[in-house]
Amino acid sequence: MSKSIIGVYETPEETVAAIERLQNTRGLDADDISVITNRKDTDYVEDQTGTHVNQATGHTESFFEKLKNYFTMDDDDGADSSRLSNLDIPAGEMDQYNEDLNEGKFLVAVDTNDYNQAAYSDLNDSTREEKTMPIREEKLDVNKRNDKVGEVELGKDVKTERKDIDTPVKHDEVYVERRPVNDQTGKASPVTDSEEIKVPIREEKVEVKKKPVVKDEVVVGKRTVEENRHISKNVKKEEPRLDKKGDVEEVDHHHPVKR
Repeated sequence: MSKSIIGVYETPEETVAAIERLQNTRGLDADDISVITNRKDTDYVEDQTGTHVNQATGHTESFFEKLKNYFTMDDDDGADSSRLSNLDIPAGEMDQYNEDLNEGKFLVAVDTNDYNQAAYSDLNDSTREEKTMPIREEKLDVNKRNDKVGEVELGKDVKTERKDIDTPVKHDEVYVERRPVNDQTGKASPVTDSEEIKVPIREEKVEVKKKPVVKDEVVVGKRTVEENRHISKNVKKEEPRLDKKGDVEEVDHHHPVKR
């Protein structure tokens, strides 16, 4: 069974993307797709797609012999011209494919029975070469960290103030009264000026003592509150720009491009 080349790609990433499109949009299996290249770094393509990559290396074979080995599965042992006729490669394109291999590019082919040039034209063909340029932009990534911005220290200051209080106190007052006495017994003491009576005079004195008492208490704590904080930053983004030099004709723009 012969095969037809449907695309030429410069990088393993572009090759993987093309094979995945064949598998997803055309329903082809890895066995239905062939890849040939002179490059050694083929593990990525094989691991990502399951497609075997054929190495077009060696100094003893011509390019035509390589294509026969990799793109034809005939059991016919006839002449080379008979087998080359099943390659479905125009003679004028053979040199171009040889140059592509020498430049380290990847050739992707499918079974000729499954090949339809119009159906595969949106993927790639021998007359169109695509290169991919990623378009990037900056995104704001907000991270939060818990920083110590201060602390609260609770202490006490002692202040002196005057307090006034009224309290009742007692004291003795002296009074002297003369009262008549009706005593007819005649037993009175002799008259003298040496007789004295002592009466103690007392009064209450105010003694002030101070003692500490708990009047109230102060409680210090903390709680977490959430608020919205507005952040504004300038970000950069890339926009494609198409610069034409010389006589260049534009075809098939899928996305708007600045000029």
